[in-house]
Amino acid sequence: MRVVFHGPEGLLDLFRASELVDDLSGLDGPPPAHDVQIPIMSLIHRMGTDLDSVPAAVPYLRAPDTAVRRWADRLGGLTGVKAGLVWHGSVAFPYHHQRSPGLEAVLPLTGVSGVTTVLLQVANGRADLERHTPLGPFLDLGTQLRDFADTAAAIQALDIVISPCTAVAHLAGALGKPVAVLLDQGAEWRWMCGRVDSPWYPTARLYRQAVFGDWTEPVERLRRDLAALKEPLQDRP
Repeated sequence: MRVVFHGPEGLLDLFRASELVDDLSGLDGPPPAHDVQIPIMSLIHRMGTDLDSVPAAVPYLRAPDTAVRRWADRLGGLTGVKAGLVWHGSVAFPYHHQRSPGLEAVLPLTGVSGVTTVLLQVANGRADLERHTPLGPFLDLGTQLRDFADTAAAIQALDIVISPCTAVAHLAGALGKPVAVLLDQGAEWRWMCGRVDSPWYPTARLYRQAVFGDWTEPVERLRRDLAALKEPLQDRP
């Protein structure tokens, strides 16, 4: 059996490097030759996946080697814990205001001693940088990330990723990178209910709102956990 992928251009280099499929193409052209097709989000149902059979062996995505080397060189000189930060999802998502805390709400996470914040925010959320500045040392990569392969390579050079429910959170989880996910009270089905872990991503920890629309408490919990890291994770025995 051959598996082919037809999807957004921004995923192609990542999927190609991850060797997940036999052939792939972008949405601007015809799909590769195939006999049957299925939307990717229907695979869970079609495969009969349940909590006991979630395919959670990570990492199952990888960035291209050239991009990994480039970003490792770029970020290798940063000191302390390197924490990637995203605060805003795509505005195409109907409930993006509900799931996206915005930069102001997560500013306490940027002032933790011993932590260098690496901004991974792209697109609309970058407007927040016109009004707010991270509190501690930071490096802004948002305008330099060309596609998901680039983002994946940058993530691989970090110690932890912090994000609301966005593609970056899922990408970090699929890369096997520690990821702290800030969730609104009505978080979507993939994060389930009442859990602080994720069956999909063993390296994820979930920080949920206790009060609808209030990010103060989950951000403070995450700030304390981030402060407890104290040293780069890859340097630990």
